[in-house]
Amino acid sequence: AGKRDKRQKAEARAWYKKVIDTVVNQATSEARHLFLAHTDGSVKIDTKGGGGAAVVWRLLRHDANSTCPLSERWEDLGQDTAATGVISDNYHSELAGIDLSLGIGFTSRVNAKGWALRQCRLAVVGDCQEAIKSVVSPDDGSARPYWSILPRITHNLVGFQSAGGLITSLEWGPGHIDTALNDLADQGAKDVAANC
Repeated sequence: AGKRDKRQKAEARAWYKKVIDTVVNQATSEARHLFLAHTDGSVKIDTKGGGGAAVVWRLLRHDANSTCPLSERWEDLGQDTAATGVISDNYHSELAGIDLSLGIGFTSRVNAKGWALRQCRLAVVGDCQEAIKSVVSPDDGSARPYWSILPRITHNLVGFQSAGGLITSLEWGPGHIDTALNDLADQGAKDVAANC
């Protein structure tokens, strides 16, 4: 079982690398700065049912003249966390993480750099396929209990693109495979949920 687990983690990390390479290549080809937001959500396992969401931020500046390897050009932009209140399941916390990535934390980071949205690409990476599917295809009915959060996510995605020219993408990346950013987001969400 140990060898199988190691092999599965290695395969998942290879998939994750492809996801990140794809968004990096897209941003590079468009001459845009890439904001990478790793999101996660967690629920406190007790009768109160408090939840937490976290976003871990990284930035890859577009610099056509840079001779530094790509791996050395990533900039740490910190982390945002939020309590999600009393909720029923982890899925809602995962949606809250996506929502958090599209809020003031992102726009304040762009503004702090002095850039326009049209100069940027935002890639949101989450480890919950169902939450991402609900945002990408909200008409399937699976997310009806979360009607209040999904329109806000959609509004932000559409608003960023139409008003500011920001290109956004929602990506699934496997979780719990010993990747640093996912692990940081996971721990941040758990810490917030534990203190609800």
